[in-house]
Amino acid sequence: MDIAIISRKKTRSVTKLQEAFKKRGFEKATFMNAKSVTLVSKGKKTFIAEGKKDVSEYEAVLLLLDPSLTNFVEPVLDELESQDIFVNVKPGAYYTAQNEFLQFSELAIGGCKTTPSLCASNVESLKGHLASMTYPVIFKSYMNGKKNQAIIVESHRSLLSLLSSIKVGVDGIIVKEFQEADVLECAVIGEKVFGVRRRWNGTELTSSSKARPIILSDAEKEQAKLAARVCGCQIATVKIAKGLVNRVLPTLDFAMFRSKLGIDLE
Repeated sequence: MDIAIISRKKTRSVTKLQEAFKKRGFEKATFMNAKSVTLVSKGKKTFIAEGKKDVSEYEAVLLLLDPSLTNFVEPVLDELESQDIFVNVKPGAYYTAQNEFLQFSELAIGGCKTTPSLCASNVESLKGHLASMTYPVIFKSYMNGKKNQAIIVESHRSLLSLLSSIKVGVDGIIVKEFQEADVLECAVIGEKVFGVRRRWNGTELTSSSKARPIILSDAEKEQAKLAARVCGCQIATVKIAKGLVNRVLPTLDFAMFRSKLGIDLE
């Protein structure tokens, strides 16, 4: 069996992954630079290539790419699925990861425990529901698809005042109950889950260099695996606070987890 590893750089982790696949019996584990990968359509045929390397010649693909490349990744995922090539994320997984509104809905529908939240496309549609929230809350607003504000609001009155002060249009607003707890950052790899703890002030995580290894409970492991599956990922980073899922990313910082846990995750 052959596998292609598509990443933006040939890092130490990519090299270790190549070695790990070969130890597991893969004949080839080929690195492909995402910067050189092209989706080509000729007539009724579409193929993915990096130079003279044709991805269709591989039985599996491991994508190690950031959600910022969603517009490139999603057409590639669609084509890989149409060719029955195994890949570590399903089509739509990157769209879901990039859109916090969509991901919140997917997690809730999929049975994951999530932080009580309100999502809306405008200020007016929120106002009638705010009294049901437990304060403090985290307020986030988005413009042109990007987060432009994230602050902790202490009371219902303060939040109404904040909403009244917004004079320009926004794409969307999320109000989440503030979970005063550190974040468990879970590395999900198939059925295996590993974790580190990071300090969180409600809007920002401390640097990954200050992360500390932890032993996850069985319930935390199951929650992380469920969240990854719901979001279409075989390999993912799942962030949990107080047993509630906050975020799922279709990426994994192998180097960070390896350095903190002392485990060869590759």
